[in-house]
Amino acid sequence: MSQEENKNIYSLPQKTNKEKPTRRILIDAIVVVLLIIGFPKFSVLGVVLMWVLTKWSRKIKIIVTLAWILSIAILSFQILSNLNVMREKVKESKKIEYGNSTLELQSEGGWKIYKNEVYGYTIEYPKELYVNNINENLFFARSPLVYGTITDEDAKRIGYEIDLAVSSNPDQEHLSIKEWWEKYRGNWPERYEAVKNRPGYKEENIKIGDFEGIKVCDDGWNFFPQCSVYIVKGKYVYRFTVIYYYKELSSEADNIFNKMLSTFRFLE
Repeated sequence: MSQEENKNIYSLPQKTNKEKPTRRILIDAIVVVLLIIGFPKFSVLGVVLMWVLTKWSRKIKIIVTLAWILSIAILSFQILSNLNVMREKVKESKKIEYGNSTLELQSEGGWKIYKNEVYGYTIEYPKELYVNNINENLFFARSPLVYGTITDEDAKRIGYEIDLAVSSNPDQEHLSIKEWWEKYRGNWPERYEAVKNRPGYKEENIKIGDFEGIKVCDDGWNFFPQCSVYIVKGKYVYRFTVIYYYKELSSEADNIFNKMLSTFRFLE
């Protein structure tokens, strides 16, 4: 036997560095499926596997990665746009005008709606507040409910109260809200006489939707400080009042009061 034949008999098979084509095709297929069919949920895994396992050129990997980033950005923009559209449908923006200034407010998602068919209106209120309508012409919201005389400790726990009272309109002359106020003083002239010269008293014009109103604040007339908004429609006077039981919560009370005002509307 020749030396060459001897060498061939005893030599071991040489290991090849060539990867099997089937394995490479399978890896490429998985990456493509993750990138395209699995977009966007599983596409990030596809990008990672592309960089780690595939034999694609660096240039192709960079192009694919940039395309993936762009696709994610476009998708995110579309989602945010759709969310904004949905929010606009759920929230109804209204205006409250104080004198020459205008306050833009929105009714809060998750608030409850109180509907009064006797006097023809709806109003929204925070679900955390205790709400009661003693009768059809008085609605109030506060937390927690306290009966009888309100002590200092009760005032601190309650914080504030917001109510809406409806009364008959004595006006038969169809006066403007300013003329109505000058003549009738909110159907409570004795209160006006008691507080008009006190330091905390003030009046200002207000507009709720299409209705002109007047806002009157006083320091409490031996009770707690409060502000009332009056609007007149037909034979009824609608008085919205916020009572400040605990002054440290007055900013919160004003915020809730204004937002509730912004949701008030008459039934068709």
